[in-house]
Amino acid sequence: MVNLEDIKDQLRDQLKTLIEKIKESSLFNNLTEKYHTLPPLTQKACIYGSGLFVILFIFSIPYAYIESAHQHIAEFEENRTLLRELLRVGRAAKDPPPLPQGLSSRELQSRMESFTSEFRLLPEQVIGIKPLGERPAPSLAPPVILQEGVAVTYAKLNLYQILDIGYRLHNLSAGSKLTSVDIKANPEDNHYFDTTFKVVSFSLPIHSMEPETSQKGSRNRPPPKLPREETDL
Repeated sequence: MVNLEDIKDQLRDQLKTLIEKIKESSLFNNLTEKYHTLPPLTQKACIYGSGLFVILFIFSIPYAYIESAHQHIAEFEENRTLLRELLRVGRAAKDPPPLPQGLSSRELQSRMESFTSEFRLLPEQVIGIKPLGERPAPSLAPPVILQEGVAVTYAKLNLYQILDIGYRLHNLSAGSKLTSVDIKANPEDNHYFDTTFKVVSFSLPIHSMEPETSQKGSRNRPPPKLPREETDL
C-alpha cells in the first residue's frame, strides 16, 4: 500500500507540474486570450467540441485494440485451417492407396462371354474360355497377392477386333491386367487371326478377425466361480 500511495503522489506531482508548464507557455496564453474574446455561444461550442473530441479519443483506444484482436483471430483461424489441411494431406500421402478388389475367375469368364454380343462375334468364333493355373503371373506381384486368371481364345478375328477386344480387356477393372496376347494366322484364311487373350486379376487376401475377438473375449471374461466346500462344524 505504501508503494501505491507513493506512485499516486508522484503522478499527482508530475501532473501538476505538466499543467503549470502548459499554463506558462505562450501558446496556452494566446489560446486563452482568444477564447475569452469569443462570444458565449462560440465558447460553449468550443467546450462541447473539445469534450466530444476527448470522449472520441478515449473510446478510440479500446476500439483499436478490439479491431486488432479481430484481425488476429481471423488470421489464427485461417492458419489453423491451413495447418489442418496440410496435416490431412501429409497423412494421406503417407498412407498407401488401398489395392482394388480383383475379379474372381467366374466373374472374368462371365465378362469374356459377354464380349460375344458386345463385339458381334459368331458363336463359332469363341473357341474356349478356361481358367489359368495358380499364380499365372508370378513376376508381376509378390506372393502375398492373390492371382486368378482366365484365357480366352477367339478365331478369325480381324485387326480391328483384336485391338477393340484388347483395349476392352486392358481396361476391364482396376485390379485386373491383360498379361499376354497370342496372335496366329488362321489356317483356313490367313487374312484373319486366331487370338488368345490372358487376363489376370490381383487382390489381397481377406483376414477374418473373429478368432482374435473370441480370444480377447475369453481373456476379458471373468474366471468361473468355484463351488464352496462344505465343512462340518
